[in-house]
Amino acid sequence: MDSELKLAPIDDQGTVLAYQDSGPPSTGTYATYVLIHGYSFHSGIFGRLIPLANDANVRLVCLNRRGFAKSTPLREGEFEFLCRPNNDNIDIAAHQGFVRARGSEIATFLHWFIRAEGLPPREGDAGGVTLVGWSFGNLNVIAFLANTSTYQPAHRELIGRHLKEFVVWDPPHFTLGLKDPESSYHPTTDPDVPTDKRQAHFAQWISSFFPHSDEALATRDPVLLEYKRPNPSKASTLSRMPPETFKMLLDPRNDGKSEGPGVLGVYFPVLDEQVKKVFVERVYAESWPGVKGRILWGTESQWMVVYGAWYLEKLAKSASLSAQTHAPIVSVPFSRVNHFPHWDDPETTLKALVASN
Repeated sequence: MDSELKLAPIDDQGTVLAYQDSGPPSTGTYATYVLIHGYSFHSGIFGRLIPLANDANVRLVCLNRRGFAKSTPLREGEFEFLCRPNNDNIDIAAHQGFVRARGSEIATFLHWFIRAEGLPPREGDAGGVTLVGWSFGNLNVIAFLANTSTYQPAHRELIGRHLKEFVVWDPPHFTLGLKDPESSYHPTTDPDVPTDKRQAHFAQWISSFFPHSDEALATRDPVLLEYKRPNPSKASTLSRMPPETFKMLLDPRNDGKSEGPGVLGVYFPVLDEQVKKVFVERVYAESWPGVKGRILWGTESQWMVVYGAWYLEKLAKSASLSAQTHAPIVSVPFSRVNHFPHWDDPETTLKALVASN
């Protein structure tokens, strides 16, 4: 994958974000979709979408978070304060700064990429940029939207002429500052699975298909979710992936500075604050009033992301009347797919992503 990566400068300290780019389509004005990957997997997890971009008249840009592929890892001093065994002596300002910095990186990348590539601006339904977070990548998307007032005016102005939508796709509940429901299940702590088998068990579990009942999907009642037992008639995505491909998509150079304490240790009240700024207060609309939002979730995904999507759906509906006068945030069930439809069925997934275009 490295031969396909390009590097975007983020600051004057040599920080770069690596990305894959399908390039501009061969015909006319096009829309650009910037995709941010999730936990453990780098941007190559979107690799099956890229060959489809030209025929769909879209440009796909698959961005690597800090510490993945050739993106600069978090440096000493950028994350150590997150490593706390409990909630004693939490430096809330430092946690807020950490999350704000992740959002600022996205803003800097978008500004740089729009200028460098001369992307078509938003003109009605044509052109423009849609920012997509998948799974853990939603932490970065939400941080970007929650902190617009901190960006340079020139960055806000240029992004505002291009950004038309954000998509929060299969958001894990813990990236939203949301605690586990009482009936939850975690494959990495399952006492019935030997300790040395739990990571492999997690990989199969997270990419399985879960038969959530029609009642659960209709009522949004988390008690009714299927937490543990996947559909035995559908093989998990990762069980069907060749081992060499799976190994390639898990970047061995990621040493935990991005996935360990660097993200999992963010104080939940700080994440909760960010989420409510976006889905209740709609603070981004002060700078970008025309930007729409979409919550996209697989109806057979594992419980963490379904539960997270339902929570955001509820928050969006609770927004004040003044906030609801801005462009809408809608919830869109992605029927009969699990957490990895971009690998299993890239054609249908790309159609789902560009559906509002």
